[in-house]
Amino acid sequence: MVLASVNNSLRVLEYLVEHGEAGITEMGRALDLSPGTVYRLVSTLMHSDFASQNPKNRQYRPGSKVLQLANTMRGRVEFLDLAHGHLERLQERTHETVNLGVLRGDAVVYVDRVLSSQPLSVEVRIGSRVPGFCTALGKALLAFGDSTTRDRYTERLPHLGTDLHQPPARQRFLRDLKEVEALGYAEDLGEFSADIMCVAAPVINSRGVAVAAVSISSPASRFGPRRETLIPMVEIAGKELTLLLAELGEDDPRL
Repeated sequence: MVLASVNNSLRVLEYLVEHGEAGITEMGRALDLSPGTVYRLVSTLMHSDFASQNPKNRQYRPGSKVLQLANTMRGRVEFLDLAHGHLERLQERTHETVNLGVLRGDAVVYVDRVLSSQPLSVEVRIGSRVPGFCTALGKALLAFGDSTTRDRYTERLPHLGTDLHQPPARQRFLRDLKEVEALGYAEDLGEFSADIMCVAAPVINSRGVAVAAVSISSPASRFGPRRETLIPMVEIAGKELTLLLAELGEDDPRL
């Protein structure tokens, strides 16, 4: 009985949070509870400041305690913790490997990933460092990053080559970044590895600067036929993570 009462109290509180304000009769109908039960539950919530009553229309609304708890959690919950759920959902929709990366120095670092469940998949390790100029994550981060970082990176571009990857000419790369900025997403069509293709979208803070990027990586054999489907999926994921960043009130999350 006590457990049922607690559960119903939480249902009432959740309804108030979702709807802003509601009356006893409305909540009773929506939650399949009698008006008397709803009244008792709301009274208990009000006693602990989890609910309050609007004196103008006599309807009930979330109380100050709800806001206090929300602000406390906002300060404790890390962006990366919540972002992982978005990566998992993107992987479930695409069935491909999904990555979250940041720019550290001259390299892109993978800070999270969800691997594809398909037999032939792209595997990356968290903490791996890859060049920015030949990866979709790197292009998205540089195209939507702050201009100072982009200028410094492209000035060093001739010296950033590796045994396997040679950078393009600076002016050509700047044109590529302009195109990425116009499109809203970046691609790696076998530049990093001939057998792997990737598309990425930025995660942007309130200053309009990319602090991370999300990508979908796929074997070339699967990417080509699905390219037009994967692009909007990663764009949506980038916008969802951008919104998450705003909801947390973070411009420089710890990644």
